[in-house]
Amino acid sequence: MPTWAEWAGFAISIIGFGITIWQIIEAKQAARNAQSAAEHAQAATIRTRASILRVQALSQLERAVHLTRGLKELHRRQAWELALQSSDQASEALQAFRDASSELTEPERLGIQGSIQELATMRELIEEGAQPDLPSLLNRALDQQLDKLSVVLAQRRQREEGE
Repeated sequence: MPTWAEWAGFAISIIGFGITIWQIIEAKQAARNAQSAAEHAQAATIRTRASILRVQALSQLERAVHLTRGLKELHRRQAWELALQSSDQASEALQAFRDASSELTEPERLGIQGSIQELATMRELIEEGAQPDLPSLLNRALDQQLDKLSVVLAQRRQREEGE
């Protein structure tokens, strides 16, 4: 027959085993909570990064619109060297916007690509030499491109405000 010391030792062993199992369950729950927190933090980081990239892309589009508007005055003054530089910068900004904007709709993408091509065509016309009506011809084409770019810009701003 077991003595009271043996019974006490047995009881202490059972209690210790129970405490050990309880601590293992607590540790496992803490690990799950930490993993969940890490996943939430990672998702927040991804959302923040995507938001920053959208804002940067939008700033490239705004820059392109600003440069394109400035081109009209350069054409009027027939400041062809500056117009070429500004046209290149506008084209680069549009390309950066297009490349950074994975969620462009097909009409937006086509509009941006059309503007890039139109700027390249204008560059060729300027390089070929001045024609008497070249400034007005270029500015009419710029007006059409600015209309397209302004629509894309307004849509992108609306989307950005909605997110």
